[in-house]
Order: sequence, then C-alpha cells, then structure tokens
Amino acid sequence: MSELTDQQIFDRLGDIKGLPTCSQWAEGFADSIRDQIKRGRTLSERQRATCHKILKENSKEAQAQLANWASEYKMHHKQEAN
Repeated sequence: MSELTDQQIFDRLGDIKGLPTCSQWAEGFADSIRDQIKRGRTLSERQRATCHKILKENSKEAQAQLANWASEYKMHHKQEAN
C-alpha cells in the first residue's frame, strides 16, 4: 500500500466501520485515529503502520476471502470428515 495522507487514512478508516472483517479492536483504534486527525494532530509512524495493517485486513480482497470461506470449508474440509 502506498503512503497515504492523513485525510486518506481518515476517509478509509471511516469506510471499514461495520465490515464483517473489521474486529472490535480495529474499529476502536480507527475511531481513535480519526478523532486524532480531526483535532489536527499528526500520526506517528507506528500509528500509520497499524492503520495500513488494518486497512489491508479490511480490503476488498479480505472481504472476498471471508465471503468465500464457508463454501471453501464445506467443499474441502467437510468432505474429508465424511
């Protein structure tokens, strides 16, 4: 993921709220970061790295993998158990 501006991070973190791939911790962290950006504060490198990780975990690809998980499980693992 290329380097994002604070405004892009703010926008993208707002977009992931409520996604099935977004953990409760990630949602809380995203809210905290968005509040910090709203107040005009600069993100640390560690905060930026964590934001990029959260955005990757909640990407369209991650959402597609989660959506396909149940059918893949049934196809590959349920048959082996029988």
